[in-house]
Amino acid sequence: MILEINQLLKENNIEYSIHGVGGCTCCGLELRQDGKSYPTDNILEIINGSLKNHWISYSSFKI
Repeated sequence: MILEINQLLKENNIEYSIHGVGGCTCCGLELRQDGKSYPTDNILEIINGSLKNHWISYSSFKI
């Protein structure tokens, strides 16, 4: 799934990538900027659009 999301970002000319925290996705995911800045909200909309095809969606929360 991470590879699919990273490919989706690349196809949309977004220089960001998703990485597993600590090498394990159950510990969380990190969105890394690899180049030009891009609005995070727009990135999340693109990712959520793809994830909805798999009945999954992302939501952000702060502790």
